[in-house]
Amino acid sequence: MSVTFSIMDEEEAVRLHGDLSRTVGDSDELHAHHEQEVEPAHTHSHDDTIPLVRSGADPGYDIPLEVGTRGMPRGTWRNVSRNDASLKYRCPQHWQELTRVCTICFGAAEVARGGTIVDFQSTNETLRILYNNFETLIRTYPEHIMGGLCRSVRYPHRVSTDTAQGSTTVTYSVSHEVSHSNSITSGYSVGGGLSLRLGGLGEASFSGSYSHSTTNGTTWGSTSSVSSDLQIPDRQWGRIDVYATGGTYNGFLYFPMARFPRHDNNGNRCFNIGNRHIITNVGFFAFPVKDAFVKSPNSPSPAIRMQRVWTNGTPAPGTQFSMPLAARDAAEEEHEHEGLPLE
Repeated sequence: MSVTFSIMDEEEAVRLHGDLSRTVGDSDELHAHHEQEVEPAHTHSHDDTIPLVRSGADPGYDIPLEVGTRGMPRGTWRNVSRNDASLKYRCPQHWQELTRVCTICFGAAEVARGGTIVDFQSTNETLRILYNNFETLIRTYPEHIMGGLCRSVRYPHRVSTDTAQGSTTVTYSVSHEVSHSNSITSGYSVGGGLSLRLGGLGEASFSGSYSHSTTNGTTWGSTSSVSSDLQIPDRQWGRIDVYATGGTYNGFLYFPMARFPRHDNNGNRCFNIGNRHIITNVGFFAFPVKDAFVKSPNSPSPAIRMQRVWTNGTPAPGTQFSMPLAARDAAEEEHEHEGLPLE
């Protein structure tokens, strides 16, 4: 596949195509689809407290291996390399999640065009313009921005209490605050901010962000708190671990060309960014993204708590979330297929 890029002054582009900050085709229909999907009809809100999960048990929430997001997932993109080890394994079917956002953007014709990775190591002039104007890009074309991500961690650890030695009873509290964002007009995915606080045996807190996947079906309540006791028998130790109910994901932010106007009769499409007019024959651009937290689509609460107790003289358990072996093996089954063609 021969990939070509061209650059034209924006003034000349407007003379040829008009204002490209609004794209042609059925982009208005797509944008309306985005807004409707912010709070889908089946979404329901819960006022549940933060559940207690037995150590070694699976809470039972859906944390998919691959997800799609409408808009930019709230993760790290700056200075993330295409060669980052976290991006080495591509979920073979994550592109199917992207079709929930835009069916034609990843059809056979667009996949045949292939995609080009844009990162801080890109040397091509056009790709440098895209990278240097990344935030302008997602704000200007929010209806064209979508994330295709692969899970790296289920139930990421957020905070823990100090350890205590038995025999004792520890009273502790866990609380959360969620700030919601219900629009992708900024270019970022629907989601918001999440804060967790753990008290009673030392104070610990966490503050971060989260994104919705295309299959999201619940809305987390704005606040919740729970108080409980941890019973630690004689000659044993204990602590409380708190985990976020979702997954940490790595992958790519996709910027497909399918809905942009044709520049010529040779199949090239075009758009404006950073006072420049970009002309290309690729099907999509892809920006590496890592460490994006995506909420479980069916979790009623943003966090779960786990009581850890272990015998004196044995190593303290790690903070990594554990689940039954058979379930983990099934969830982490490896695939031999590859994802979308990227260069």
